[in-house]
Amino acid sequence: MNLPWKAFGSILFGMLAAALQIQAQSPSNPEPQALTQAVERAVIQGKLGDFEAGLRLLEPFLSDPPVGPHARAWYVAGFLHKERFKTSAVDMDRQAAVREIETALSLDVRGRASWHSSARQALSYLGRTYFNEALEGVNSFQPGDEEAIFKAFDAHVRLAKSVEGPLEAKQERTAFHKNIAHAYWQLYEATGEERHYQGLVRQYELATEWSPDDATAWYNLAVHVYNRGVAVMRTLGVETSLGEVMEKQAQSRGYFSEALPAFEQALAFQPGRVPILRGLMTVHHALHNDSERDKYRAELEKIQRP
Repeated sequence: MNLPWKAFGSILFGMLAAALQIQAQSPSNPEPQALTQAVERAVIQGKLGDFEAGLRLLEPFLSDPPVGPHARAWYVAGFLHKERFKTSAVDMDRQAAVREIETALSLDVRGRASWHSSARQALSYLGRTYFNEALEGVNSFQPGDEEAIFKAFDAHVRLAKSVEGPLEAKQERTAFHKNIAHAYWQLYEATGEERHYQGLVRQYELATEWSPDDATAWYNLAVHVYNRGVAVMRTLGVETSLGEVMEKQAQSRGYFSEALPAFEQALAFQPGRVPILRGLMTVHHALHNDSERDKYRAELEKIQRP
């Protein structure tokens, strides 16, 4: 069953109001009456869509430093900011929501508040918005977007850890670096600009730093560096002077030598993989390392022999 947003929002606020009412009626509730009334009125304002009015009601109770009896005020303020972020997509609302909900949870030391589970779910939702933002940044990537992408990614990881506990995020981050490297490669193919080539190399290097055993990242890095050397050689022509020939040969040899250890790292993590062996055979041929070239050629023939 699909519900319109307003109806869905009313259900959410109805659940929030019910949970808060249960706690307000508890004999052990230490909240002052003024806070209880402010929270109830703020929830009503939220249901009406007037988030600003609700936040104004709670502001007197958002003390610095925060105090335990005001935990609910922090939670409801965060909830209101979260709902406003859903309609406005303004990052300041998201930041405020995270800060206020985390404050509320820190004040609910024993985790017994009726809203505790809802607060954690809200943080999980906010964390997903950061992940989606980082992913969108990759999909629409332009050079210089890296800082914003990984700022959002790091926020996603931090919130995921706070809700779910220990989290291994290196594979996710490695995938982001590899995808940005691919975006740089597409730009380099279109423009031939040095900065785009350097961007793709840097992103693959970062991927291997995060996941040193990622054979694909090592292999892709090796292929792109090797291809750069080949591209240099293709600029030679019949009118190229001897001095230029020697200069370009030295330049291309530098790229081939740079690609070699990346190919070797790829093979260390994926022994016997045909494309890697072929790459090693090719780069050794380019470097005139005939014995090494023949060694990898023999390995390839052994693997491919029927």
